[in-house]
Amino acid sequence: MSTLERLKSRLGLLFASKEARRHSRVGNPRLWRMKREFQFEFLKRMGLERGQRLLDLGCGTLRGGLPVIEFLEPGHYTGVDVRAEVLDEARAELGEARLAHRAPRLVLAGDLGELELPERFDWVWAFSVLIHMDDAILERAFAFVAR
Repeated sequence: MSTLERLKSRLGLLFASKEARRHSRVGNPRLWRMKREFQFEFLKRMGLERGQRLLDLGCGTLRGGLPVIEFLEPGHYTGVDVRAEVLDEARAELGEARLAHRAPRLVLAGDLGELELPERFDWVWAFSVLIHMDDAILERAFAFVAR
């Protein structure tokens, strides 16, 4: 992408809706809805059940998390992200979707190697996040999941 194209894209976001700016934090906002639907339908096809617990590594703004939160039993979704501002947007998204009563846990984790969560999970989901990790971070992420 050229410098001019990047500038146009950034200027477009300045004048975009709050929702478009939020969605742009996790990729192209025009693909947001399609990726949300894909994630949820894929998890269901793979066997995700309502009573199971899911850990979403790199949950972002809950693009895929909201339908999962709505589907699972209350308290069975945990989302982890390394960016506080993105988790703030996730909480706003959760409130706007009126799903806070489903009691998802959103966790800020600067280093997955140091993260400890008290429960066990039936599913660990990492959609479009592992490719952004360098080898050392990826190793710590896999070690965390193994624990």
